Amino acid sequence: MPKKAENALSSIKELQLEISTARSSVLAAKAMGKDVTEAEADLESAKAILKNTPSVWHRFNLTYFDTEVQKGFTGCQECRKSNA
Repeated sequence: MPKKAENALSSIKELQLEISTARSSVLAAKAMGKDVTEAEADLESAKAILKNTPSVWHRFNLTYFDTEVQKGFTGCQECRKSNA
């Protein structure tokens, strides 16, 4: 179990990095005059998931925690796709 917990906490750092990368992508697309409405919604969704991870963590259900974090990664990926 400790290794799973360590991996879960590591995934939070990775999600923070993904959100930062997606945010940069949105800003760049916006600067080029692209419509970033959908991308901004995906980014906000990922940020909300990150914000809620402490309460999910305290449920001590690492499978659910991982599922929620993966949703954040998906939101970031969708954000970057819509800006490509």
